[in-house]
Amino acid sequence: YLGREYMYGHKWDECIRTLLTYLRLPNAHWKEERSAAMRLIAQAYQEKKNYKWAYQWYFKAIGECPEMRDAYIEFARAAYQLADWPTVYYMSISALKITDKSSSFVNMGYAWDNTPYDLLAISCYYLDMMDVSEASIRRALEFEPENNRLKNNLMLILEKKKTFFDKKNNNPA
Repeated sequence: YLGREYMYGHKWDECIRTLLTYLRLPNAHWKEERSAAMRLIAQAYQEKKNYKWAYQWYFKAIGECPEMRDAYIEFARAAYQLADWPTVYYMSISALKITDKSSSFVNMGYAWDNTPYDLLAISCYYLDMMDVSEASIRRALEFEPENNRLKNNLMLILEKKKTFFDKKNNNPA
């Protein structure tokens, strides 16, 4: 909990040091909590703009507890900040393959709401995977039908699909 408090207090180095100490404890073997600590370390490195170490710790968090969505979604959100669309795509898809929610208290709500679909839609938009993008944003809207940002993103996706289709059909081959 102290490492988490350092995170919320923007004390990145103290957060990292404290959580590394926790991970070395002989009784720190509960994988869900270890993964949560690793995710916090990754977030602290992300805040320090040390993206190499942030990515490394997200991978460790996934490896520690691959059956929970949280690390995948947090990794996707970190990659989103860097416009790393292939990573956002891969982490979102990986998270969505997990269909059973753990009963652990460390589950984060955003791993089970519209967030995975929203991130997937955005990454697919930039990767020109427009059908997947549209399907994903529509799924996100099922969670929050009145969300204006999601509705606007759907309009952007549909416009890009139309533009692409128009160019394809008017292009003499």
